[in-house]
Amino acid sequence: MTGLELTVVVPTFERSHGLAALFEALDSQTLDHDRFEVVIVDDASTDETDQVLRRLAGEAGFHVTVARLNRNGGQARARNHGLDLASGEIIAFTDDDCLPQPGWLAAGLAEMRDGAAVVVGEVQPPPGSRIGPFTRVLRVTAASHFQTANVFYRREDLLRVGGFDVEFRAFGGEDTELGYRVVGRDRSATFSPLALVYHPVRPDRLRVALALAARWIDLPLVVKRHPWLRDRLAHRRIFWKPSHQHLLMSILALFIGPAWWPGFALMVPFAIHRVRTAMGFESTRDRARSLLGGSLVDLVELLAMVRGSIRHRTLLL
Repeated sequence: MTGLELTVVVPTFERSHGLAALFEALDSQTLDHDRFEVVIVDDASTDETDQVLRRLAGEAGFHVTVARLNRNGGQARARNHGLDLASGEIIAFTDDDCLPQPGWLAAGLAEMRDGAAVVVGEVQPPPGSRIGPFTRVLRVTAASHFQTANVFYRREDLLRVGGFDVEFRAFGGEDTELGYRVVGRDRSATFSPLALVYHPVRPDRLRVALALAARWIDLPLVVKRHPWLRDRLAHRRIFWKPSHQHLLMSILALFIGPAWWPGFALMVPFAIHRVRTAMGFESTRDRARSLLGGSLVDLVELLAMVRGSIRHRTLLL
């Protein structure tokens, strides 16, 4: 592997059906294939992931290391294991369901060679994706949250800070926390629209949206680790999203309103938020689904934040 400069680290779990598309996207990279390797870590999948990975690795036009963990320990642990096996000076992270576009590695590597501390690449849904009221869409258009769907680090920086915090187990937050641990307050990340990755949308089903909303319980741990981030990431230093404040006010109105009817006015900001969100959809059916089901998703998300605040003893709603 003479000339190896970069390692792509990918954790995977129970997605054997989508791995061929990932390998095809990596094989299409314009960066010379002898300049990068791929380390893919199977986080104790129970489907056919292991067999599929072994087959794809044998057919790949680039060097692949496949590792399998004995027990599922979460993405932070899996990525750290991948980092331990990496040889490249630059580490690029993406997800097992993502589709890096051909210029992804070349663009990210060029920015790192130009002196960027961290490079966050653009993330968009695949062209033509249908976006419904309950579709989870990841769009990254700025270097602010260090999403591991598309981010580049120096290996020495990751080793210096100890990699991902394995206390993050549920869903999300570990990427943001790591990014700010690497850059701190004084350095900044570089955003690269040329390092483009397509991230698939989740099914437009309320049940799926509710399940995802319930998993954000580790976000309070980010501001527990870095209290100074409240001013940068939290709405009014307390809320993850402005809509959470509006929803909490609406819940309060249900208690105040029956005794003092003007108290129902506290529900107005949340109602405006839900109506504005619904109006973004073209069909009447999708607007109705957004108004009714979207409120339930907001509630489950807020309850997850309450659970996380209690678990981590740090208030973030």
